[in-house]
Formats: sequence, structure tokens, C-alpha cells
Amino acid sequence: MHLAKITRLIVQNIRRNLGHFSMSAVGIIIGIASLSFFVALRNGVKVWIHSEDILPLNKIEVVPKKTSIDGPIEKFKPINDDAVQRMLKRPEVVAAYPKMKFQFPGLARGGRSLFGQDIQIEFIGDGIAPTLVADEKFKKPLAFKDYWVEENPKRGCKMDKECSSPTTCNKFSSSCTECEKDSDCPTAKRCEPKVKMCIPVLRCWPQDPHLKKQDGTYAKGPKTGKRIRKKNRLHGDCWAVGNRFRCDKKTRQCTNQCSSDSQCGRYYYCDVKATHTCYHAVPALVSKYIIEMYNGNIAPGRNWPQINNFVASQFFGLVFTAAIGDSVMGAKRQNVRVRHIQLVGISRKAINLGLTVPIGYVKRWNRAFALRDDKGILPSEEFKFSTYSSVVIWVRSKSDVSSFTHFAKKLGFEQQDSSAEMVGNFIDFVGLLLGIVSLVILIISALNIAHTYYMIIADRRREIGVMRAVGANRWDIRILFIGEASVLGLVGGSIGLALGRSLAYFVDFISSVYVAKFMFKPKTYFDFTWWVWVGAISFGVLFCFLGTIFPANRAAKMEPAHALVVQ
Repeated sequence: MHLAKITRLIVQNIRRNLGHFSMSAVGIIIGIASLSFFVALRNGVKVWIHSEDILPLNKIEVVPKKTSIDGPIEKFKPINDDAVQRMLKRPEVVAAYPKMKFQFPGLARGGRSLFGQDIQIEFIGDGIAPTLVADEKFKKPLAFKDYWVEENPKRGCKMDKECSSPTTCNKFSSSCTECEKDSDCPTAKRCEPKVKMCIPVLRCWPQDPHLKKQDGTYAKGPKTGKRIRKKNRLHGDCWAVGNRFRCDKKTRQCTNQCSSDSQCGRYYYCDVKATHTCYHAVPALVSKYIIEMYNGNIAPGRNWPQINNFVASQFFGLVFTAAIGDSVMGAKRQNVRVRHIQLVGISRKAINLGLTVPIGYVKRWNRAFALRDDKGILPSEEFKFSTYSSVVIWVRSKSDVSSFTHFAKKLGFEQQDSSAEMVGNFIDFVGLLLGIVSLVILIISALNIAHTYYMIIADRRREIGVMRAVGANRWDIRILFIGEASVLGLVGGSIGLALGRSLAYFVDFISSVYVAKFMFKPKTYFDFTWWVWVGAISFGVLFCFLGTIFPANRAAKMEPAHALVVQ
């Protein structure tokens, strides 16, 4: 029998038995709808949970091995630069960035512009190398780098013997001197008399309301061509060169010597306890995790404003004060250092709870607050500023995690946790259970289709006999019934898939309108990938085929003479 004739017969039979087919398709529709819904839910939840902001599967944090309490104490093996380089040479490693945690207490105070009043919290965090976020964009002129090194601060001291000869300890700045007179400084620099440091020779004109260049000519706007008026007549000329300089009225020269923060430019503070010099605020990064925690847990309870992407961008450049060495939870350290901290951006490389600053600051702070005796820093305290607290490793794929973890153990380190893999396995398990429920519905539907076709074959017994008598072979009969079932599966699967997708849209809508915002709340909980669409329709056709194959074989085996006998 030609394909065109079989197709016409299939269409005619479907129209004639539309009622039976519709009842049989209900089970297929419900089964495919539930299967596509649960599979897409499992996919969407995994994509959400294993995003870069929550629990990425290809991220590993390597930490020093913990000592054993019950058994013999294992030898502590710190993570140093050599260990980091050995990890980077592994073929499965894409990137690695070492981290150094704060080994001191601290208090942070600020936020009046956001909360209407200053708040005070514990200052906790870690440090990473600025090169590790070099590919991330920051709002100009903000940058994540070690300004302290660039501005060449001098070594702090309390007595002359702490300075290398022939320098001495300056009592005013509590730092080792660099010069005694201008001739001790290189060309284009002079000796600042109070702090005894070499600084650039810069002129200023405190009485002139317009900004001047160092050659004495007036600076003009690039667009207007008019003279630029100073925002601050006294220090405007110096702040045009660098915000760490101010104008000395008597000498009419710029100096970096200061006695209060107000004498420094924007984003700068005065180190009043050591060098009496203006320094740039310490740049800091926050993670998206801490913003989500604020939006989901803190802001609703205190009726504070939510922080979205636009609002977050407005806070970049915000400066607050940190008292390093102070604490409300523990003992206050000696020589508390007051520093200004500046938020410069959001990064997935930042610590989840706290602030991440350039690692150079953390090394210096950890060294400053390390325990000492008469001979100096205790040997047991040196690891705090000479080694890393952990290394975050990004491997190429989930399959590389096992091999790298084995390598890290051979080096004497361990993985901090495996929560990402555990969560992924749990999601897969729940998804499997829901998938099994959907398959049971489809199996019941297939049995229902088989029962329906046995009834249809009984009703069409004489029709089958006539077809066999006029030349139709057994395969023609099989193809006829299987073709009807395939059309039923194709239509039922498509309707079921559309129903499952519509239900997913409804769940997302209910979540967005009625479910309170929580940490990392997704826009959708579902991921209808291409294979979900293809698989859902294919399963519909498959189970209809399975439900029809036995009745079709029975119909094909009927002998024409026996089928034409009136029952």
C-alpha cells in the first residue's frame, strides 16, 4: 500500500475515532506535562545553585590541612607562593588566586548616606592580589590596587635603632627619616621639613580663585576655553596634581604633610598616628553574596532600602572609617590604626561575608598586629603574614575536580568543603524521583492506549478483513495502527509540553509577585533546554508506540476469512 493511501486512512480513522483518541491522549498530555515540568525544574535549580555567585561546580578552595585533636598533631604545612605556582601548572587549572585573611580585629563605621545614620560593624575580610581582578571593570577613577606602595610610605619606628643607618626616627611622624635637607633628595624633589621625606616640588597660588598649571599659566576648560575656577581656593592647585597634596600658605608649595583628614583631598585620609601624610583610601571589593543577604535578610527587617544594580553602582566610591585593631567582641589591640576604606566594585572573587582588599595591605596589617616579645615577632606568628590562608582554584570542568583534589592532598593540603557537589547530587536525586513519577504516569497512559486500541480493533474487525482481502499485507495493517498512535503521541506530547511550559511560567509569576525576596532569588526556576523539548515530544510518541505495538500485531495476524465472519 502506498504511503499516500496509508496517510489518508490514518487521517480518516483519527477523525472517526476522535473521541476514543482524545480520552487516550489525556494521560499522555498529563504525563508529558509533568515530565517536562519536573525535568526543567531540576535543570533550572541546578543552573541557579551552581551559578558563579552561589556554588559553582568547577571552583575549589584549597586550605592548609587541619591538625588532629584526637591523634598525633600533623605537621602544619602552609600555602606559599611555591605551592600556588605548582597548582597553576596543573593542566586542569584555569585560574588560581591566593587569599590572606585578616588576623586581627577591627571596627568599621559609616553608611550615613545610605541608612540615614552611621552604623558600626566588625571589620572582617581578606586580601587578594590586584592582578587577579585586572580583567574586571571598575567605575573610573576607582581602581583596585595597593596605593600604599605607590605612595611610598616610610617605615614606622619608635626609636632610632629601628631605622637603618644613617637615618633616624622622626618623632613627629613616628617614621624613619629619608632626608635632612633638599640636597639629599633627587632632582625635582625637595625635603619636607617636618616629616623628613622627599616629595615632588609643586607650586600653589592660594590667593588666586582660578586654577593654575605648574608653569604659572592659567588652566582652561577643553570645551569652553575659559579659566577653570577652583572649588577650593587654598588647595585647588595642589589637588589638581594629586589629592594627597595640600597648599602651604607660607611657602606657597604643595606638601603631603597633614594633621587631619580635612587637609587631604577626596578619597584620601591623614595618617595622624604615624607619618602625618595623606594617603589614598584602601580600595575594597564586596561580593554579590553580601548584597543579596542584605536585600533578603537585613533590609526587610529594618525597613532599609533595597540595593539593586543601579543603586549599587552609586555606592562605588563610598568611603567609611575602619579602626584596625579595635573590637566590640574581644580585646582591643595596642596601636589601633584608623584607615579609610573605599568601595570600588563587586566581584565574585571577593569574600562572601566581609571586604576584600589588595593583599599587600593585609600582609602589612597582619605583620603589625603579630604577637611579639623582646626579640621581635614570635616565630609561631610569622605564618600570618608570610603564607596564605587559602587558594581558590577554578578548574576547566566538574570532571577535573576529583583529579585536582587528589593532587592537592598529595601536596599536603585539603579541600575546604564539597557542598557544591553534595547539593548537585541531592538535586539530581530529587529530580530522578520526580522523573520516575512522570514515567509511571506515562506507563499507565500506554496501558490505557493499548486497552483503547484493543477495543478499536474489535470494532474494526470486518474493516481489517476487507483490507486484507483487497491486498493489504500484515505490515500495512501494522503501519496503519502505529501511524495513528504516532500522530496521537505527537499531538499529545506537544500539548503536554505546552501545558508544562505554561505551568512553569505561572510558577515564576507567582514567585515574582507573592514570594518575598531572598538571597539570589532567580527570575526563573526552570530551564527548558532544547533536549527537554525534543525529549518530551519523543517520549509522547514512544509511549504511544509501546501502547499500540501489541494490538497492531494482533490486528496484522488476522486472517481475512476469519475477520470477515460475523461474530
